[in-house]
Amino acid sequence: MFNPFVDNLSDLSDQDLDTSIRELSKKYLQAQRLGNNHVLTQLQTFITMYRDEQKYRYIKNKGSDNSDMNSLINIE
Repeated sequence: MFNPFVDNLSDLSDQDLDTSIRELSKKYLQAQRLGNNHVLTQLQTFITMYRDEQKYRYIKNKGSDNSDMNSLINIE
C-alpha cells in the first residue's frame, strides 16, 4: 500500500512504529465517536500501512533467525 503523505516506514525504529500505531488507533477511536467516516477511512489506511511494515519486519527477522537450522540438520 502506498500513500504519498507517509515517509519511508523502513526508516522508523520498531519503537517508533509501535508508538505511531498506538497514536493512530487512538485517533481512530476518537473519529469513530464523532462519526466522521472519511477520516476513519484515511486513518484505517495509515494503520494498515504501519501494521504491514511490522509484519514485513517480523517475517524478515524470522527468516534470518532460521539460518542456524542448516547446521543442525546433517544428512549423509
